[in-house]
Amino acid sequence: MTSMNPQIRDLYSPLEELIMQALRRHGEFTPSTVDGDVSLMMMEFANEVLEEINSHPYFTGTELKPYVSIQEAREVPDNIVVLGMLFHYAVQQHSSKSQMAGEKFFRTMNQKLYVMKHGTLKPYFDQSFR
Repeated sequence: MTSMNPQIRDLYSPLEELIMQALRRHGEFTPSTVDGDVSLMMMEFANEVLEEINSHPYFTGTELKPYVSIQEAREVPDNIVVLGMLFHYAVQQHSSKSQMAGEKFFRTMNQKLYVMKHGTLKPYFDQSFR
């Protein structure tokens, strides 16, 4: 049912869908022509994203386990995983898109994890040391 109606699904998408989104956004080729080697490479990139989230100071959840199959989903906002894979793929391809992709990925990851940790409160910086 979800393949026919992608808007109807669980909270987090399977990695396979996220890989297709990242490849479509990069614009190199038609995602339907992706072979197993490209999917495995993208799964490695997704696992790097999970490692970056696990070590992020704003992340307070339980440790995210690496993907072992592209049919799995993790409790991570889809856009963080997609932007992270897109960034790592652009770097691997020596693409000029890598700088923009990196900035967008890290900005989005920081914002999403901050909201997950602190809610929508604005940051408060104590400047009493002056």
